Amino acid sequence: MNKTMAFAVFGLLASSVCFSQVQFGIKAGVNRSSLKDDLATGAQTTATTGYHFGAFAHLFIRKNWALQPEIVLSKEGSRVAYQGSEAITELKYANQVLLIQYIMVNGFRVETGAQNGFLFTQRSKTPEGLALTKDDVAKSNLSWVVGLGFMSRFGLGVDVRYNYGLSNDYRKGAHVNARLKSRVGQVGLFYQFRRKVYAS
Repeated sequence: MNKTMAFAVFGLLASSVCFSQVQFGIKAGVNRSSLKDDLATGAQTTATTGYHFGAFAHLFIRKNWALQPEIVLSKEGSRVAYQGSEAITELKYANQVLLIQYIMVNGFRVETGAQNGFLFTQRSKTPEGLALTKDDVAKSNLSWVVGLGFMSRFGLGVDVRYNYGLSNDYRKGAHVNARLKSRVGQVGLFYQFRRKVYAS
């Protein structure tokens, strides 16, 4: 399914250039993420703060409906406390996102869709900064996205999203019968060029 998602996003980005209705934009914001880990009973996880930035294409397909594929770099992770010890896990992903949006006449939009993430950095450390060697996170993951956004007539907008992890983020064979799921809240700003703010 991850490969299908990847081809779909890149195919839409490539083909969208042929449509006069396509608009492009850039975005950046703050993440608040955590990892739900059922490997160790009694482990307590708390959220950590990260960031995201990237680019998107926006394509109206009907009067009030649009597709929005995105390529976003995202820093995520979690703080885990277990049996008196603590570790902070930092994960950096290149995320491919494909959203369908319902555009309202006042500039607001609701959105949902799928996200496929490709891990390119995994780092774990103690709160004191001591690096820990780990390589147990899967190289890709799948999440479902829901969100709400608003864009002004000037093309500047804000969006709030929640990404709910669907796949097991542990690498296959790393931990038997264990599952790791990501939970990421995002708040960000975006700017859309050649804007069509409202459905017409």
